[in-house]
Amino acid sequence: MAKAPHIRRSPKSVLEHDTEITIPKLKRELDHSRQAFCSPDFIGSIRDERFRKLVAHARRNCLFYRRRYERELVESIRGVEDLHMLPMLSRKDVQENLESIAATGLKDLSHCNGYSTSGSSGVPLTVLRSREAMMYDPGMMRLMAERHDIPLELSPDRPAIFFFVDLENYGCLYQRIAMLDLGEDYRFGLGSPSWDGPMHMLEFLTTWPGAVLSSNPQSLTRLLEFYDEEDPKGEYPLRPAFVLSGGAELTDGQAKKFSDFFQAPVIDSYGTVETGVVGFQCAKSRAFHVEENVAIVECLDPEGKPVPDGEVGEIVLTDLRNPEFPMIRYRIGDFG
Repeated sequence: MAKAPHIRRSPKSVLEHDTEITIPKLKRELDHSRQAFCSPDFIGSIRDERFRKLVAHARRNCLFYRRRYERELVESIRGVEDLHMLPMLSRKDVQENLESIAATGLKDLSHCNGYSTSGSSGVPLTVLRSREAMMYDPGMMRLMAERHDIPLELSPDRPAIFFFVDLENYGCLYQRIAMLDLGEDYRFGLGSPSWDGPMHMLEFLTTWPGAVLSSNPQSLTRLLEFYDEEDPKGEYPLRPAFVLSGGAELTDGQAKKFSDFFQAPVIDSYGTVETGVVGFQCAKSRAFHVEENVAIVECLDPEGKPVPDGEVGEIVLTDLRNPEFPMIRYRIGDFG
């Protein structure tokens, strides 16, 4: 995780300060909408309103969108049904316009962090995500637990924990720990002073039963290998509340292997570094639920038109959670 690059604030004469879209207001809307997941019409109205505000905010506070969106176009947007009227955002756009996509007219962006990814395309880029936007992911994990009837221990003295394992270099194990209830964030490395060695790390993990263990299938597989090598007798078992997989396809065989090893349910998810978690696997089938109050997902054919249900198309995402760095109709490079 890198600190956000220095971004100069634009003169007020160039960017009008946005008084209608704020992080607290968006969070209140999310909390409100979560109370009515049984009402598609209500969720649709919340999503339409948030989308209208996001588009207006992007033009008002981001030089990139101010150049791209005409005022008349923004004023004609009524809701998600008008999404097709807006041009799509490419990875190249993000690479070349980091500073002008950032909402410098909204507030100081020093609270944002830069996150780098090469994604499925292998083309590296950096995006900005605020602390508030990042906390939507733990919120999604709570929602996953509710949907799958999995109890989580959430309290100030015993919060559930989200572990992120990264074993790309094998010799290094990272855990990203986010206190789901308190919003604290920590990062530890196996080779850092945080650990005296592998056994110290494994002993620490056993002190947090009922956590959420999240990573991609490849890193989870390496984590199992790590346990086999460092703890062959199983003296330091990791027993999460559930295992959250994402970032790559999860096979049935992998899901069973992870579930058997950790003795916990496995939930598959879809999300990106650029936008966070977008959806997750249904509790009753292998189908995925897209949380429409936090993101808009389009599945398009080569001509940019929606594909029929059941057909494969290009995935285009609009993130409703991160107004500091609006990603509107972003071509992530995935197909589904």
